[in-house]
Amino acid sequence: MDKMNFENPYKNAEELRKEYVNRIKRIILVVFLSIVAILALCYDLDLLPVSLNFQKEVEENRLDKKEREESRHFYSPGFADEVPVDEPLSEEIKKAEELFKNEKYKEFYKLYENVYKKALGSENYKLEGLSLIAMGITKGKQKDYTGAIEILNDAKKYEDYMNNFTKIKLNLNLGYGNKKAKKYDLAVEYYNKAIELDPQLAELYLYRGHAYYDKEDYELALKDYNKSIELDPGDARPYLYRGNVLSVKNEYYLAIRDYNKAIELDPEFAKAYFNRGMTCTWKGAYTFAIQDYTKVLELAPDCIRAYTNRGFVYAKIGENLKAFRDFNKALKLNPKDAEIYVRRAWINYEKGQYNWAIQKLNKAIKLDPEYLMAYSLRGSVYMKKWEFDKAIQDFNKVLEIDPVYEAAYFGRARTYERKGEYENAVRDYDKVIELDPGDYRAYYEKASIYERIEKNREALDLYRRFLDLTPTDNYWRINYAKKRIKKLEESLKDSSGE
Repeated sequence: MDKMNFENPYKNAEELRKEYVNRIKRIILVVFLSIVAILALCYDLDLLPVSLNFQKEVEENRLDKKEREESRHFYSPGFADEVPVDEPLSEEIKKAEELFKNEKYKEFYKLYENVYKKALGSENYKLEGLSLIAMGITKGKQKDYTGAIEILNDAKKYEDYMNNFTKIKLNLNLGYGNKKAKKYDLAVEYYNKAIELDPQLAELYLYRGHAYYDKEDYELALKDYNKSIELDPGDARPYLYRGNVLSVKNEYYLAIRDYNKAIELDPEFAKAYFNRGMTCTWKGAYTFAIQDYTKVLELAPDCIRAYTNRGFVYAKIGENLKAFRDFNKALKLNPKDAEIYVRRAWINYEKGQYNWAIQKLNKAIKLDPEYLMAYSLRGSVYMKKWEFDKAIQDFNKVLEIDPVYEAAYFGRARTYERKGEYENAVRDYDKVIELDPGDYRAYYEKASIYERIEKNREALDLYRRFLDLTPTDNYWRINYAKKRIKKLEESLKDSSGE
């Protein structure tokens, strides 16, 4: 048998040492490049000009059933008890109430229209007013808010024949119609009138708080939700909505505390679980988010957004099979929901699967040709593919539909920056700052451009402004900005001859 050769392949110890050193260098290089790639990915995702803010996307028809039941006495006609039994039209009114409960709004409207005409003929002013309110409420249910406001305004001339409760109902529904029509100041005026009629009714402050919230006057919304809680601490709803305001203000832990309280008061409050799940998603508490969305689906099995949000979270933690299973369930519930395709595209984007992302975004845009987020995300994808003209075309489309869509200006600015069109990029970053003076990202990007074109003093001021505004946990960019500031200060000092 031949003797096995254990001879060292290296001629001497020095050669062996060099080989080890080279191996260590290669390992360090791989680790370094991995860290850079991760930082770059985080950097790009943070700057992505698309917002996945789901705060206002809760599906009212799926999650608010309990809340609608509690509000029925204000936002449904409910006039059968106000009409005397010997009233000739009382039977028709009772029949109408049943139609409304079964959501047969067209039949309800026609029946009450007939009641109104008969009341006109008999000069029954109270019934005329009640009929108009009922018809106005029905128009609102059919999302014809202009028609609702018009009819309810006609009902105001009968206020002298209404009791206090009916007057509150009239003003609340006028407030609701104007809120839906985005006439927030007018909505608040009507809610004020309702509160004047009964200042101790907690629910009225809740509704006015909604108007302030939609108006983005969050401090006044908080004040109203606090008042509602003060008057009725056992109602879960104001805790939910106060949590929403706190969440928008990035006070996530306080928001979660309010959602917890809402759930404590009402363990089957699906909307509270849903919104707590969203807040946990933003904070990166993915396990808790999944638990909350799962609970929502126990309470409301056909809630599309619970499936899509849970799918999004599964994708974030690498559970891709579960993610796509959730998206498929959502698509079965509504195959024409463009939002589902956008969220799937977002996952493809994060994974660098740009062609797949574009396919899904094309589908979303086909389903909803004015879906701003779909265009904005597709623009970002094209930017990553270095197809700059297509990216700019998508951002332009967004701004054509909504000239104050900040994310589109930001995305277009980054695209111009990558193209080397710095003047156009700066102009768009300036627009971002005009729309949101607190957007630290725009100062950072603009500073880097000015440094590139040797406007060092302006770059220095912008980096400093960035440090004033950026969150303290934005470590990588904070450290980078500090280094650039030091470098720029040294450069300016040298150029001044000091």
